[in-house]
Amino acid sequence: MKTSSKSKVSRKLSRKCCICGGPTFSPKSNHCYGCHQIALHMFVRNIHGDRAQEIWDHVRKYGQVCFYTKIRLDMTNPKSPFYFVFDHMIPGEDKVVLTFALLNEMKSDMIPKEFWYSLAPMMPPPALPPPSKFFKGLAPKCLLCGKPVYAPHAMYCDGCHQFVHNMDNRRINNDAAKKILKHVQRCGFFCEYTQTPLNMTDYKGRFYYEFDHTIPGDKRKVALTFSLLHEMKSEMTLKEFKYYIGQFANFLRTGAKIKKRELSHWYRLAQ
Repeated sequence: MKTSSKSKVSRKLSRKCCICGGPTFSPKSNHCYGCHQIALHMFVRNIHGDRAQEIWDHVRKYGQVCFYTKIRLDMTNPKSPFYFVFDHMIPGEDKVVLTFALLNEMKSDMIPKEFWYSLAPMMPPPALPPPSKFFKGLAPKCLLCGKPVYAPHAMYCDGCHQFVHNMDNRRINNDAAKKILKHVQRCGFFCEYTQTPLNMTDYKGRFYYEFDHTIPGDKRKVALTFSLLHEMKSEMTLKEFKYYIGQFANFLRTGAKIKKRELSHWYRLAQ
């Protein structure tokens, strides 16, 4: 009895991926679509040898999931925050693992231990210091911190002058700049999100001050924060950032599954 052409086609398409065991994406391929994309990206990124083998071993054992959180990866949409990427587990070293774009963006140049430390349970922020008291006297004082001004007719000390100058260079919106200056006058140089003291001198420090758009792209809402938080927050609103910090912290403490939530401004980074 002759077999139909339809059954021949189905037999050809029934090949299984040599890595994960899923159906191949074409009759002549040895990989499913996801593993094919991983192989293609590894070739482009020049990941080969033992580094590539470790990634394949992970996929064989767990499937196409994140190395750190075991969350299912998006293998098709490059604009998704859960699209697969390769992360250097320790920045600058050879070991590369499979993760997703959002976690990779937040982890930045931290080792896993430092990243998990930054996801400690969010405690209520400490109380802000009392408002600064300006010095009384004949000598002119800085309008922000009360220290002597750097020149006879200046409005600020040298440090505050550099701070205001940097706001001008970054073209901070006038209303946003006034809000930041009021915060500094009232509380000093502390992060507006966490009340962490800011480093005002060492631009290489992780707590060096930074200006963050509370809502990405909205120039009217800018907050004073520090480099590490600014880097981790990336293209998220403050509400979205707090949500994912909480999700990762819960995973770290209890192993709870991470609940995915769409990000309203992630497309800016994906572009």
